Formats: sequence, structure tokens, C-alpha cells
Amino acid sequence: MSYIFPRRVLRTGDVMDNVELTEDIAPAADRVSGKLNMHNFDQGIASTVAVDGEAFYSIHHYKRTPAPVAFLWTRYVAAASTPPWGEPDGADSSAMYLVQNNFEWQSIVDGTGNIAELNITTGQSVMWINAFVQYVWWGFNPALGSGSWFAPYLQHINEAQRYPVNLQFALRVNGNIIRETITGIDDLTYRVSVPFKPYRQREDGFTDGGDGVLPGPQDVRGEQVCALGPPCLPVRLGACVPCVPGPQKVEIVVRRVPLVLSSEVFPYGSYDKVYLYNRQINVVELKSFPIDSVGPAEVTAPAFEPEDALTQTSLYTDRVQPVVAAYNDVQEGSLAKGALMHYHLPGTLYASATTERDYSSGVTFNNYYPGWLGAAANVVTTTGYSGAQATGWKLITDAANGAPLQVSNVNVSTTRKLLILANLQVRNVGGSNEVTAGGGTTTVSVGGLFTYEKQADFTQRTAAIAQFALFQLMWQPVGAPATTWTAMSESMGMINNFVWWPKIVTSSGTNIIWPTSGIENVDVPLMAMMEITVPSATPINIGVFGSVANTNTEYEFVFGNIIVLSMRA
Repeated sequence: MSYIFPRRVLRTGDVMDNVELTEDIAPAADRVSGKLNMHNFDQGIASTVAVDGEAFYSIHHYKRTPAPVAFLWTRYVAAASTPPWGEPDGADSSAMYLVQNNFEWQSIVDGTGNIAELNITTGQSVMWINAFVQYVWWGFNPALGSGSWFAPYLQHINEAQRYPVNLQFALRVNGNIIRETITGIDDLTYRVSVPFKPYRQREDGFTDGGDGVLPGPQDVRGEQVCALGPPCLPVRLGACVPCVPGPQKVEIVVRRVPLVLSSEVFPYGSYDKVYLYNRQINVVELKSFPIDSVGPAEVTAPAFEPEDALTQTSLYTDRVQPVVAAYNDVQEGSLAKGALMHYHLPGTLYASATTERDYSSGVTFNNYYPGWLGAAANVVTTTGYSGAQATGWKLITDAANGAPLQVSNVNVSTTRKLLILANLQVRNVGGSNEVTAGGGTTTVSVGGLFTYEKQADFTQRTAAIAQFALFQLMWQPVGAPATTWTAMSESMGMINNFVWWPKIVTSSGTNIIWPTSGIENVDVPLMAMMEITVPSATPINIGVFGSVANTNTEYEFVFGNIIVLSMRA
């Protein structure tokens, strides 16, 4: 029962029975020894109870940011520490991970032995998992000369203009792939039934040769759409996974899907390399029932024996007083599972905030990525678009620097953890991207496949595929100058102009036209965990920032949102 009532009220002249007297005291002692439930507590205790930060959930986070932060650049036209930056495949690092070119799920284990996984011990819980990873398919080569019909296809040594990178990511828990998190489908050859119109088939047949195929649906091999296609993309996965008590192993895993062409499986060569850069895993364990980590807080009320003397000491001091003291000083071991409900204790979440923006027909910025060396990582500009590109990260705003994509006045007055999730709908990464560079003739080898002569004063042509836009989360104290922000480098993600269209030269040869079609319309997901270990009375702002890596490159965005969850630490 939830409440304990005395069996009777003692009256003058009652005969003292040792069994009845024991039963008046013993149930209260039994209840405090591990059986107190929600009905034993007043609803108004929230302000007086200190709650463990992991009473209702625990937070676990893994992050890995290769050094130098983000990407290592191949430099064609600039010095080593200034923009424009070139292409993000200049050198490798032990902190990067080279994806194996096979159709096997593989753990992300870099050259230092660091594994993208979390090993935790839970009770009966639900794990809310968020994971983030950035990949780049090496081989960008925008500096090839012009004049050949096939030159545009050599902008990437693996022909990323024509073929997908074919990556799949997923979450794996205790060795089991969470199928709903796979970034693609298992049907690699993907066929679709097309209901051809009868009159068309009677006229020409299935082919132009008029083979006389009868009317009706036909199975036609479609384009391979089973995995991710762009050569450069940040990816964020999420899932809620119920688990039983015990150790849990949470991973983000990857595999390379075979490239299936119309008549063959295209083999990946040794020069065909996909690297993983920034990666994160965040697990919030939502506890259904806590793990019993303490023993019961026992209190005893010895039974009365026949002929025992009934005195102040025997009744109160030895029996009633210990029970009263136990109720006045409830210990962890005195609580039954689920004893304290949401109305008993302070909220499990300090606060949550979100900002959503619709920039209507789109806003275009062309500010340069400032780099990663020292203070450059935190350089911010308020100039989003100009003829001479400004250098620095730019807060995502409208064209007049209004309507920022940020959450403002985040309270950090106590220790806490901030889980930050953001998305930006980027409509296009584009621009003419023509840069003339000087220098002597140099023989350049491309992945061991072929070489070309890099001429003096060459011009980067048909280089749209090698235009890159970078995005990340940054924070600042409220009241700080507009250019004073701190980067969360682990959140950095990068995309390129992957819906690529080469320049068109008119018949007269005097004009060059850049097609307006082929926009990306890609969702760029970002993620970070910010741990507040040194509280401050000054709240902070957290925003989404962007930049470009190349001359004459610009990025256009249309929608965005950012969510900040402030959780007890």
C-alpha cells in the first residue's frame, strides 16, 4: 500500500498486546527500508532537493578533428596560409580515415588507433544517438588545360562529374546495424517498372529500331541511387535505440558500395581514395530505470516480546525514534524505482531554444574561409558579399546582416552540456572560378594514372566542380563585438559544386556562358557538444557560419534552423 494507517488508536484502559504494538511500528520501518514510492513525498520538494546531473539521463560524447583543423589543401595559386585554398586533397594525416573500397561495414579506425565509437554501461534505457562525419573523395583537378573535348571530365580523376562516390553510413549498436539509419538502400542494381504507352511501343518498339515490343510495363535498369553520390559532404545520423542493462558499444560505420554500370561492375583502383575527416558521436542515455548502485538503507524496529517493559526508552528511543530519523533523512537506498516523479524534482532539461529562418528567394555570400592556423580559425567578417572577397567566417543572415541564424542569450550560469544541431539548406555553390596563375611549366602526376603539363600563366577553366563552401558553428558572449566569435571546429562541414556543369563557349568563341541549371539544393547538417565547465553570468550566442575556399566562388542559402538543448551536466 502507498499509505500506512495505524491499526487502532490507543485509549485509556487498553490492554497492551506485544504483537499489536509491534505491528504499529514495524510497517513504517519496512517501508523506509527500500519501499518508499511517489505517494510518500510531498509535491513541493523540488526547490529543496539536490538532483544528480545524471538522475534521468547521462550524456556521452566522442569527437575527432584531424589536425590541422578540417582539411589539407592542394595549393595551385596561393601561398600556404592565405586564401584561395585550392582543393581539400593535398596530403594525408594520421587522424584521417581511408575508407576501404569494399562492400563491408567497417569501423572508423584512424592511423593512431583512435576509433569512432562509444563504450558505455546503461540500465534499462533508450539511447538517443546523434552522429556526424565529413567525407571527401580525393582527386579534384581544376587546373587542367583547355582545348580538348574531354578536359572537363578530368576535373576529378575518378570522374565525379559522371559517377557517384557510393558511400553508405550507418549506426551500429553492439555489432548490429540499425537499418533505418543506412544512408541509402540495399538494392544496388535498383530496377524500376516503367509503364510504356502502347501507341509508342507499336510505333517504334522499345528501341528506335522498332523491335516490336508489346504494350505493357517493362523493367528498365535505373540509375544507381543506393548510396551517397556527391564527392564531398557532411553527414549526420540519428536514432533512438532501446537497450537492456549492460555494456553498450555505439559506432558510426561506413562502407563503399560497388559501382554498378549498365553492363558491368566498375572496379575501384588504388588511386580511388575517400577520406573521412571530422567525426562525432553523441549518446544521451534516457533512463527508464536507474541502475541500483547503492544498497538498501535499512532501519529496524525490534519486535516486542511478552513481558517486555513498556518505557520511554523501549518504545520511543529504541523503536520509534530510529524510524522517524530515517524518514527525516531519506537515503538513496530508501527509494523504490520511480519513486520521485517529474513533479517532485527540478526539470531534467535546463532549457531548449530553436531559431528557424526562411531567406525567401535566397541570399548569396562569397566570403573566404580564413584558414586554420592559430587565430585565423576564429576570424569573422561582417561582409557577406563583395567584388573583392572579404576574408573570414560570416554569420548566416539576410543580405542586410539581419535575421541571423543563431540562438541568442543561452544561459551558462551553471555547469551544463549544450547539444547543438543545425541545418542549412544550401541552394547552390557556384561562380566563374577563373584564376590565372604564374610559374614555370611543371609536370603533374594525377593519381599515377596520367600526367599533364601545368603551363606558366595557365587559367583554371571548367572548374565548377572544385568550388567549395564550408560551414561551422561558432559562439560568443552576449555583448561581444560582431567579429568576436570562437569556432567549434569539430562541427565543420564542407560541400562542393557537385551538380556540375562545364562552361559553354559560344560558336563565335568570344563569349563564355555558365549554365544556371544544376543547383545542389543540399541540406548541410552540423553538430556540436559544448560543455560548460566554468560557469559565467554572461549568456552566450551560438550561430551558423559559412565561407568559400576559392576565388570567385559563392554560396547561396534559402532556409536554416539551429537547436540548442541545455542539459544538466
